[in-house]
Amino acid sequence: MTAQPLNILSASKSAKPPIWKQKTAIILTVAFALTVSPHGMSSPVGVITPPSIAFILGVLWVFYSRFSVGKPIVPMAVLSRPVVFMSLCYFLVGLISGLFAADKFMWGKEVVQRTMIIILPMLLFSLVPKKPEDLKFAILWYLPLCLIIVFFAGKDATQTGLNEATYTFGMHKNQIAGSCSIMSTIAIAAMVTSRRTNFRWIMLFFAFAGAIGCFFSQGKAGMVCIIIAAFVIFIASRTKPRYIVIFATTCVILGAGMWKLMPDKAREHVVSTKKWSTTEIRLTMWSDIFPVLKDEPFSAVGWGNPLIKLIHGEQMYYGDCANVLLYDWMQMSIVGPLLLISVIVLAIKQGLDNARRIPVHTVLQFINLVALGTVCGRFWHAMVDTFWIGRGVTLTTWAAIGMLIFVKLYLDQTQKSTGQVGVGRAKPALPQKAAAR
Repeated sequence: MTAQPLNILSASKSAKPPIWKQKTAIILTVAFALTVSPHGMSSPVGVITPPSIAFILGVLWVFYSRFSVGKPIVPMAVLSRPVVFMSLCYFLVGLISGLFAADKFMWGKEVVQRTMIIILPMLLFSLVPKKPEDLKFAILWYLPLCLIIVFFAGKDATQTGLNEATYTFGMHKNQIAGSCSIMSTIAIAAMVTSRRTNFRWIMLFFAFAGAIGCFFSQGKAGMVCIIIAAFVIFIASRTKPRYIVIFATTCVILGAGMWKLMPDKAREHVVSTKKWSTTEIRLTMWSDIFPVLKDEPFSAVGWGNPLIKLIHGEQMYYGDCANVLLYDWMQMSIVGPLLLISVIVLAIKQGLDNARRIPVHTVLQFINLVALGTVCGRFWHAMVDTFWIGRGVTLTTWAAIGMLIFVKLYLDQTQKSTGQVGVGRAKPALPQKAAAR
């Protein structure tokens, strides 16, 4: 029998109701697309954002649906993934850090917040989707919503003549840049996986708009996130070297142009060593806290507790280290950053493994590349900015991990049903005489 090529996509669109009538598509669209705005409502358990509410309702619906049909709440196929196991270990160490927390109430609030940031999005995106098109629909909705942020960030930036960082809708500039970097990541993944020329031009516009949004808000780290995510996507999709060279050249030209357009005050804010530049502040915080952590590597203050007091010149203030590894080291002991690094490495490995099994021009590869680029970009942002600068933006880290798990499980399930051992690698048909033997 001749092996049939594996169909990466789902059944025909005529076999299911319109996508806007499906609960899955609606929940995923709200949960992922609204992470563009990290703001929400204050509550006794901290800030509750719109995507947080969507994640809570979505997970409750999934658990109820699985329970009503006698299925396990979380199947072993999900729990057996190394990146899931390490994420749960990371969360467990955070729970244990409460033993060292002076303020148990603040620790409890942080547990609730990180449950919504780590556990819920990872479960929702790995359990809910039934068809890859549903998840693609949810992801693409992020683009027009983020474009609104870019528009108003540009309007605010022009009013200040680019002399001040933009705080559109009350969002911190790093929150704006984080959202815009995800926007560009989605657009670049869509360009790589699409065969349609017109669609590629549209996605090029969104990718460029994300970079412009970072420029308007003066979110330099966000721009670097775009570059890192793009290179990871190119490598995973086996893009031709000449396209990578063209992209790198374009980044250099655009970067030089943006630097030239920035006023002197804005440039000094980035690199000056005589004033309170962002570079100087970060280096000072890292150099202040590292000796403390090095002397007591296994000490912890607990999740959500008051942060260490840092000294900058003659002023004293509470800082958050502007580095996720140092931040977790302070709150969870050295075990925290080691576990987080393991989570990120395993997530990247999962994305690269998925990419090798999927043809480039498919919906499933689009989802995989978006998730892979998002994980890499968000982790870089965490190294130079507060990892939890925006609850909504940070949700996308583990949502992306959930999408990587979804791709893995979907591949395994589809291959099992078709009897194939690899995607796009079906064994060649045997000659009829040989087959007859």
